Amino acid sequence: MTKEIQFTQLGSGWEHSFSSTGAVAVQVNAKSAGRILVYASLDGLSRALVGEMENPYGNSFFGIDVPAGAMVYIWSSTEVTQARMQDV
Repeated sequence: MTKEIQFTQLGSGWEHSFSSTGAVAVQVNAKSAGRILVYASLDGLSRALVGEMENPYGNSFFGIDVPAGAMVYIWSSTEVTQARMQDV
């Protein structure tokens, strides 16, 4: 099932966070080209970078495969206008 996800402005970028339930597909539409970083962390530990990509056209489609229970953070350097996530 696909669900809409919301990004909120955080510092110099926009972020969405969630507790992982396993592998997901994500599509992000941003106002302009930029960069997307994906971090994960286990309870009480600092975030670790698990993925990064350039977003040359403002639209990206990617997978995130982080074990269930970990926190996942998707950060975009440009404002996200619409995004969706789906379990795979």
